[in-house]
Amino acid sequence: MAPRQVIKNGTYTLTLADLSSSGQVSNVFSDVTVTVSGKTLSFTANGTSYSYTYDYSWGSTSLNEIIAGNGHGGYYIITTSKNNIGTSYSYSYSSNTSKNQWNVTNNGKNYTLNQDSTMSSSGSFDPCFLAGTLIQTPNGLVAVEDLKIGDVLSITLPNGTAATRKVIWAGSNRKQTFPWQHDDEAGYPVRILKNAISEGVPFKDLLVTAEHCLFLNGHFIPARMLVNGRSISYDRSITSYDYYHVETEDHAIITADGVQTETYLNTGNRGMFSQSGTLVSLTSPAKSWEADAAVPLTTDRAIVEPIFREIEARAEHVAPHTEAPQTVLTSDSDLHLLCDNGCTLRPVKTEMGKVEFLLPAGVRAIQIMSRASRPSDVVGPFLDDRRTLGVPVGNVTISNAKGTQQITSHQTKAPLAGWYPTDASRYRWTAGSAWLSLEERTEDGMVILSMEIAGSGPYVVSIDEAQTALRA
Repeated sequence: MAPRQVIKNGTYTLTLADLSSSGQVSNVFSDVTVTVSGKTLSFTANGTSYSYTYDYSWGSTSLNEIIAGNGHGGYYIITTSKNNIGTSYSYSYSSNTSKNQWNVTNNGKNYTLNQDSTMSSSGSFDPCFLAGTLIQTPNGLVAVEDLKIGDVLSITLPNGTAATRKVIWAGSNRKQTFPWQHDDEAGYPVRILKNAISEGVPFKDLLVTAEHCLFLNGHFIPARMLVNGRSISYDRSITSYDYYHVETEDHAIITADGVQTETYLNTGNRGMFSQSGTLVSLTSPAKSWEADAAVPLTTDRAIVEPIFREIEARAEHVAPHTEAPQTVLTSDSDLHLLCDNGCTLRPVKTEMGKVEFLLPAGVRAIQIMSRASRPSDVVGPFLDDRRTLGVPVGNVTISNAKGTQQITSHQTKAPLAGWYPTDASRYRWTAGSAWLSLEERTEDGMVILSMEIAGSGPYVVSIDEAQTALRA
């Protein structure tokens, strides 16, 4: 493993060769500029801006320095222990995406780094058409990949009036899917079968990216929120593809394969596309859905679910030989603790929303482990909550014959690895693997650790896991 030099606060440009030299990053499409400030990483890759706020420590060997690259959608973390600051070091890693963890080997020692839930990106989703999509123009249907600046499109004004608009920009990009992620985040295109929305709509299968919006009942709705697994589904057979978009002077409603949908709205991700032809307006400021959209973008369940149900009801007619995907749920959170001394603890008592563990002497850090699922997977894609939720934790105490002590870091510290931000309630959600420091404990002997756990679950489990549980 090639040694790397630790970097501290400042701005750095990591070249393709630099990122690839360790053998850890093989899918980098451009140079990456990284800014490190305190515990915040900011970096840009392929024209997209990302930020990552991190928090970490593990026993007495805290992980102190992090830099990151982006492999066209993938995060690559490079770390060192505090004992090696300012020196070269060797590293390797693997990602555990289901638990939001990075497993790091540094100089022969293994560490677990929890990604903080505040990781965010702007412009990381590309709402686009796949090649072969036919766009309505005054002169007939034109494949989206053949449209160019100056071409005229047929549009529909919000009041239903027909009009035309010129194309002022046309761009394309290449997408590689990431199968280890959730389908809506992996990059798989959404296939909308012929007649899925209504008779003749679309008039052939339409392929769009997950964030591409359809114009339905007066609203733009992302395609991912309408996926029912039968008439609208992710096409997992397509693992890499070219995608295209066109922009008109104003955001507009156009018709693609018979479906009313959107033109490109430049919200700041134009740099992710390549363009051929005459450059017209690349320097125009980024727009927003709130101020510049032709009609509102809607992710409100009250609006989306009735539309979803109507399309779902047609699926039997549109795809009569396709079975709806099975979702198996369990209410068992599989709550347990991993301690910094390597032991695993299971509850010794559970009642009335309180879970107790017998905590050995000397433990100064734990990971609260549980199943975790996204509400959008449990309830349905029409619920726009894609957080991976573990358990909601309230008060935490440690107690013995001498008394009881409150542990408060999860209630007062933000951000905190493996936890979602606090809200108005006194409970804070974990992401399935949540770091909790016990450095504030005053009693070092064996104690009872008690956690308040509000209602949690249900959780999505595999069919094999459910069958195993039934046999047990």
